[in-house]
Order: sequence, then structure tokens, then C-alpha cells
Amino acid sequence: MADPQRVMVTLEPMDADAAASWNLRTIRQAARVLGAQPSWVGDVQSTARAQRVVRDMLERRGFPTETFHVPGSMPLVIAGNGPILITTFLDDPFPGAQQHDGSPPAMHDNIASAPGITRKAGVLAALGALFGSNNGQMFTLAVEADRHAGSVAIERWLDRSGKRFVAGLCEAVDLPVPTPIIFPSAFGRMLVSITIERHSSIIEDTYGGVAPDLGHLLASVIATLKSSDAEVEVPGFYDTVLVPTSAEIDALDGVTQCVGTWLQSFSGANGDRPADRHNTMALFFAPAVAVRSLSVNDNGPFLPSTAQAHIDIRLTPGQQPAAVLRAVAERVRTIAPHGQVTALLSRPPVVGKLRDRVEPLAGVRIIALAPGSTPAGLLEERGTPTLGYAVVGRDAPSSVESVDLNRVLDGSSLLRSLATQLMARR
Repeated sequence: MADPQRVMVTLEPMDADAAASWNLRTIRQAARVLGAQPSWVGDVQSTARAQRVVRDMLERRGFPTETFHVPGSMPLVIAGNGPILITTFLDDPFPGAQQHDGSPPAMHDNIASAPGITRKAGVLAALGALFGSNNGQMFTLAVEADRHAGSVAIERWLDRSGKRFVAGLCEAVDLPVPTPIIFPSAFGRMLVSITIERHSSIIEDTYGGVAPDLGHLLASVIATLKSSDAEVEVPGFYDTVLVPTSAEIDALDGVTQCVGTWLQSFSGANGDRPADRHNTMALFFAPAVAVRSLSVNDNGPFLPSTAQAHIDIRLTPGQQPAAVLRAVAERVRTIAPHGQVTALLSRPPVVGKLRDRVEPLAGVRIIALAPGSTPAGLLEERGTPTLGYAVVGRDAPSSVESVDLNRVLDGSSLLRSLATQLMARR
């Protein structure tokens, strides 16, 4: 793999007209520079360098910027001071992005090809919206790199600055579906810790056949949370889930085949249309529980004294984080009475408050719920109504992706159009 330090991160000289415009020529230049920066979610240093490139692009066009740091989290780049917040992200979970060697994207006409170029195109579309919004007077832009960890930097920045916005436009996870898409609502998320401790004195492993086995006890707890077909078996978990309308279900028919093909690529199973439709419905509408980690401490010659699991819970509109946490805790304590259940991260789901303030746009698909993590719930808790969007979609699974840079222009225009409607209908 090439040394990322050798990658040129400075832009070519730009005249005043080019700096004030956002056209295919400037997009090609920006895509070539930003596209040379690896930003895989597991590569902290490279992602930070990509953020510095974004900040350079902003400052060279005269936008005052701020880099906000939170200990233990990735920094946040802020630019503009408008009433509508755009959130986009650089931390790329696409496996192909891990193979990025720091080479600039290959360009053929207006097609850019490189590992992770889809994520960079999404960032460039957000930059273009800011550049084309009358010196940034409409937007504030937040480029984050810890979205998959819960957008902690945005949370701390909002707490410190006390900022409130008319609306938030939150970029959704990159999906293998035709774009652009508007998502009126968004999933919520809880990261929950389940801990079982031995409160007695240490016990030699000689007594392992008669003393309580905390690892097995925790595994038994985890096994009761879901059925073999991934249905959550926590009592009351589904009780308040808002059922999608027939129109919302029908809207997914156009993406069923794309999602089915994508799922088959990593599951190895040969799907069929009913299975693809079921999986697509689950992806876009169903709450879920996933085990993120399971650990038992090793005390050498003594039996383990602590067992812990981290559970990721995806929440849909209608579910309340506090109620779900109570239900999980009650389920745990039916098997492990002394088990402790703690919410490490809580983001409520978002119901589409802004849906009626945006007219249907030609060529723009509307899908009810944005899957994946976004800061939408975080913003709504602080009084900022949100709307999700996606302007680029993933290619078929491959180490190298290709993006038509015209989609970046279209995406910037979409964001400006949404903002104009939201401002007019406050």
C-alpha cells in the first residue's frame, strides 16, 4: 500500500471565477484531491487528513471554519453560519474503502473511479450546496467522521455552542439503490451494556463445575433476546412500532432487486423475489437487535468475575428508548437477577415532521425511513426538525467504485431546493 504521507493534498491555483462557482471543472479538481485521501472508518489518521483537505477547500473559498475536537472521538469540521444545518460524513464503512492506497481517482470524461469515491461524492455535494448558497448565508455545514460511533462530536458541539437551526438535512448511509432519495424519518439507535458480576470472593477454577458460570449465564441471556430467524423476543418490543402505510411499502418495490442483489453478495445465498422483498422491508422498516461484543474477564486460576455484552438496538418511529431499555432490563433479569443494563448511547427515532413542508421533486424518490446511523435524532431532541437525503448510491460490491460527477452537481442543487422550500414554509 502506498504511503499516504506522499499524497499531494494541495489544490491547484484557482482564479476568482472558479472559486465562486461550483461546476464540473471545479468538481473534477476537488474529487481528484479529496478522492486521493483514504477515509475508511478504521483508519483514524487518514480520515483526519481527509478532513483537513475539506477544511482547506472551504477556507480557500473564504468560508470561516472551525475544527471541533472531542477527546476520544474524531474531529468535526464546521463551516458557514446559516439557519439550515447540513450534516455529511467522511468515515466510510464500505469494505472497498479499506483497500485505498492513496492514489487519485481515475477520471474518464466526468466519471471518477476509486475505492470509496461514493462517500467523497456525498461530501462534495454538501460542499457545493454551501458554495452556491449566497456566501453560505443559508447553510451551516458539519462534516463529521464519527457518525458510526454516534455523532458524539456533533452532540458536544451543539451542547457547547447552544446553536439551534430551522431545519437539519442529514445525509443517510450510502445504499445500493438509485438516488437521489429523500427520507422524511430516521431510525433511532441505542447501544446497551449488559453486565453480570460475581459479588462473592474469588473462586478457584477447581469449582467450575458447581459455581455459577457467568459466561454461560450471559450467553443464555443473549440467546433469549432473538429467535433463530432474527425476530426480537423481548416482550413489548414491537408494541409501539408505527406500521408503514401501503404507499410507503409500495415505494420500496423499485429498490427490491438492488437491495436483494447486494445482500446476496455478502450472504452467499441465492435469493428470490419474495425473499428480496422481505429483506428490503426489514432493512427499511424493522427494528432490530445485534450483538456487538461479548467478553468474559480472565482471572487466571480463578473463575471469571465479570461477563459483559454490548447490544446495538435499532429503533423505529413509535418506539421510545427509555421504554425499550426497561423491557430489555426486565428480560435480562428473568435469567440473571443481578444483571445490570445500561444505555451507553441513546438516539431516538425521528418521525417525519418536515414531510409536508417539501413538495415532490421530479426524479427524487421518497422512502419513509433512512436506515443506518444519522444525527437526526440528536438534532430533533434539541429542537431542530430534520429531513434525510441521499444523493449518491453505492455500486455493486467492488473494491473500486465509479461516480458520475454530474450527480454531485445534482445533489448540490437538490439540497438548495430543499432548503429554499423549508425556509419558505416555516
